[in-house]
Amino acid sequence: MLTIIGFGLTVSNFLMLTFYDWDFKSPYHTPRVIWLLSALLIFVAHTLDIDGIDGKQARRLGLSSPLGELMDHCCDAWTAAFYPPILFSLFSGQVDPNILFACEWIIICGFLLAHWEKSITGVLFLPWSYDLGQMTTIFLFVTTFFTSPSIWANRLPIIQMNVPELTPYVVHGVFWLCAIPSSVINVVVACNKDRTKVPTPGAVVRPFVGTIFVFLASWIWMTLSPTRIMDHSPRLFLLCGGTLAANITCRVILAEVTKTKAPMWCHLMGVYGLVVFVLCLGLPPTAAAKLEFPCLLALTSLITVAHLLFFGAVVNEMCEILNIRAFHV
Repeated sequence: MLTIIGFGLTVSNFLMLTFYDWDFKSPYHTPRVIWLLSALLIFVAHTLDIDGIDGKQARRLGLSSPLGELMDHCCDAWTAAFYPPILFSLFSGQVDPNILFACEWIIICGFLLAHWEKSITGVLFLPWSYDLGQMTTIFLFVTTFFTSPSIWANRLPIIQMNVPELTPYVVHGVFWLCAIPSSVINVVVACNKDRTKVPTPGAVVRPFVGTIFVFLASWIWMTLSPTRIMDHSPRLFLLCGGTLAANITCRVILAEVTKTKAPMWCHLMGVYGLVVFVLCLGLPPTAAAKLEFPCLLALTSLITVAHLLFFGAVVNEMCEILNIRAFHV
């Protein structure tokens, strides 16, 4: 229950900031108290979920199970889609949409990378960057409450960059220079200690195939969009692709928990790819421009509902297998 509450706070935060600044262009229309409330929601959600209070409480009550682990990590996978738009609400109008898109997918891939590592080593290692990123975000929101979003346009001494310009470099640096080398080293060390853990080439590649497909399809959509979708509906666009990526990551986590092969394809990927093809390549530009936003809205709704139904079905099935009841002590 604590896991779901923490995730619900993250979703509420996303919806609240979306209400006041739909397209990342109106940070000054957001009431000051919203920045403080957002910081509070991030702190409580981080404490309940990522900081491990949910797991500690389950172990204290003797209720720790594979179901709890699955729910925890699946909620975290979806949180990765909500977190970047929350953070970049502070920098509305100061960040190029392409940079926002890249940061969103780096965070999604960073979480998937951690579970790829766990599928081989058996240990989930979340680096210090997750906690530091959350604490830094809280600090930025509290500072914005006491000042104004305009403070982030000021350049920092020595480096002569402002925070919106610096953030993408930090995100890229942590992912490419810390997360990837750390995971590779941990896998190599684990395989050297236990040769039975050495994965086949297929096992190395399978967890990434679905996410790479959705990333490429999303990049094509953003690049060839007839209405420049990332300019007028960035939150909805990122939520659509991010939710599908979360669904794929959940399937990878489920395969990891059940000791089965990670799937490389699901029907939602086919629907997503078909919509991208029709809008960007299949229809005349005028017709595609008229249909793009309705299609995005419908596709996001479909993927969200399908993801929730998939999650519910998995929870019910695991409850039957483990002979337990969800959300009951």
